[in-house]
Amino acid sequence: FFYTMMLDKKYYIQKTLGQGGSSKVFLGQDSEHHKYAIKILRKDKGYTYEHGSNMIMKEHILLQNLKEHPNILKSYSVNLEGTIEKEGESEKNIMYNILEFADHGSMAFFIRTTGQMEEEIARFHFKQMAHACEYIHSQNYAHLDMKLENILLDKHFNVKVADLGAAVYLGKTEGRTYYRRGTILYMAPEVLNLKQGETFNAFAADIYSLGVC
Repeated sequence: FFYTMMLDKKYYIQKTLGQGGSSKVFLGQDSEHHKYAIKILRKDKGYTYEHGSNMIMKEHILLQNLKEHPNILKSYSVNLEGTIEKEGESEKNIMYNILEFADHGSMAFFIRTTGQMEEEIARFHFKQMAHACEYIHSQNYAHLDMKLENILLDKHFNVKVADLGAAVYLGKTEGRTYYRRGTILYMAPEVLNLKQGETFNAFAADIYSLGVC
């Protein structure tokens, strides 16, 4: 099979799946032909080792804590000192996360390419999204960036909630936080208009964003 790069001599990088503000996601495959989404921290952003490793580890640990739910993306492993080989040259100190691969991409891509979704199918997907969100909240986390781009679909078209990089642990705060995160088009009004020193109900903000989806 075709590949463009090799990661740590065990993952064959085949193509780019997407790119965010802090990382790029690639389709990777191991020697046993298992497919993964490999999230690699972008070096061009100039992150320090401490900042970069914290970002990678935070999401991995969070996804590990939520791994029992079938509609939340799995995180299998991380490496903070990986090596990429490409065209005979190697680059070291690569930080990456090995994630579950969702064959059908994001919900945003699915809707864009297939057009209007039938009500029965929309209900099926929304129910899974709501169950995943409820489980995240039951573990005292808030996602804070629920949007169609972060809702993935596996080979059976089941929902996989992804990208918990903006998530916060709420502990004993009764669901309130002062962290203004997320994507403007999906933000609840109280988050969008948050003033310095104020807090908002992060659980309610997630539900608002879910409704926008």
